[in-house]
Amino acid sequence: MAFGALLSIPAGLGEQIGTHVELVVPWLVIGGVIGLCLVPALLAGALPTRRMLSAPAVRAT
Repeated sequence: MAFGALLSIPAGLGEQIGTHVELVVPWLVIGGVIGLCLVPALLAGALPTRRMLSAPAVRAT
């Protein structure tokens, strides 16, 4: 959805100024940001799960 809007920006700008405008997407930076966000997200899910699985089961009496 957002990528479609991103593609239309250079087309509209190029039409306004009368020249070709190239879209430059820094894929390496985007990948790095995704990776940096993914690490804490995985840790936030894995650490409580590890603690829960290592705890003894509660027995209802």
